[in-house]
Amino acid sequence: MSISPPRYTATSRVRRGRPYRMLTMFSHEFRRRWGLATAFILVLAYLALIITVAIPVLLAPPGGASLSDFRGLYGSPIWPLLTLLIAAAAGAGSLADDLGSRAITLYLSRPILLLDYLSAKAASVALWVALVAVGPGLVSVLIIYLLGAVPAATAFAAALAFLAVGLASTIFFTGLSLAFSAATSKSLYAGAGIFGVTLSLTGGVAAVTAVSSNPTIRYLDPLTDIQSVAGAAFQSGGVPATDPSLSAILLVAVGLVLGVGAWLRLERVEVVGE
Repeated sequence: MSISPPRYTATSRVRRGRPYRMLTMFSHEFRRRWGLATAFILVLAYLALIITVAIPVLLAPPGGASLSDFRGLYGSPIWPLLTLLIAAAAGAGSLADDLGSRAITLYLSRPILLLDYLSAKAASVALWVALVAVGPGLVSVLIIYLLGAVPAATAFAAALAFLAVGLASTIFFTGLSLAFSAATSKSLYAGAGIFGVTLSLTGGVAAVTAVSSNPTIRYLDPLTDIQSVAGAAFQSGGVPATDPSLSAILLVAVGLVLGVGAWLRLERVEVVGE
């Protein structure tokens, strides 16, 4: 009996780099949030918001539409409602589901870092929010330009304005979603918190403003801040409720602070070793 070497060879396992792991988590999270609810919100958002933007521009006087005619999107109550809906649908369970199932303890095991995990989750939520906060405006501008209703310079300026307002809004609502999703293991509670805090601030600020002459109270309402930023971006004129520059800084800063809060909460999660 002879001894012969094995006829197979062992292949070495290649560990993927951090960018690959982050992209994989991002792709998985984005696809996981795709469903009937998010699809319905997206279809409704693009139909309703494109009509909201297109009608004032297409019905403008023969002299041509101006940049301020594109602002109708942010004066309508439909936009904040749909943005809140997509933030709750796509963001409420982004961290809460993993906390509830304890899958996060495996995600945070080496070699996946907390920064990698949270960045991938934040990017997924931000993309979903941007699809409603920015997407309909840009599509509206493209359609209106292709119809020949506005010159290229006006269309380009409107697209930049939609990007500026949408970026600030996306950062704020992404941070808000991550903060509430990290605070609980129930996505339902996180979604209720996203809605409750935003609408409570809007209603509370309106009530306080009605009996107080202090204008700084209005900065506490994120929807008022967004409208002020939109008024400046689209050059709509009039006196804004808040200073547009300060409102934009507040929206971005609060969104980033809320994201840091989610990171601090996740740091307390017990990690399973390799």
